[in-house]
Amino acid sequence: MVAYNFKARFAPDVQARRKTQTIRPDGKREHAKQGVAIQLYTGMRTKDCRKIGEAICSGSTCCTIDYDRVAVGGFNVPGLDAFAQADGFHDFVSMSAWFEETHALPFHGTLIKWQFSGDYAMTPETIQQSVDDIRAMQRDPESAHVAEEGLHQAVLAAIAGGLVDDPAECARVALTTADIQFPRWFA
Repeated sequence: MVAYNFKARFAPDVQARRKTQTIRPDGKREHAKQGVAIQLYTGMRTKDCRKIGEAICSGSTCCTIDYDRVAVGGFNVPGLDAFAQADGFHDFVSMSAWFEETHALPFHGTLIKWQFSGDYAMTPETIQQSVDDIRAMQRDPESAHVAEEGLHQAVLAAIAGGLVDDPAECARVALTTADIQFPRWFA
């Protein structure tokens, strides 16, 4: 399980289920992968700490924010204001200003998306969406390979945990990533 802390300004949107993603810098710890349970907090490491939600990670991928664009998985995001609103900002201008002030631009990190517990099911359809996302990343082989490994691990964990209704079909769909042509490196 992975826990994420939110500044007080974002907590109401997380609790109201309006904020369904977060963009975090990469650090020592790995971010949540698809299918992993996450806990959402505000005020961590203070006496005012409180849990504001539980969710299931529905995807995580590399993200770059610059003054005039956002790229997810190496591709520019259309609809910058809608993207910013899903992250708890009024519009892209306020989002890029916050990232510039907090982290400096260009910012490179990870976009983590979630669905609230009870709203998420790992199904062949949701797995196919992840396969399609990986196919869209194939021009960035490193990101595609990381996403492929994360998907396979998430599907196996969900099957092992009894969290899927049709384990054989979920595994079959996940394994179709082997048909996507991009270089894979193993150490």
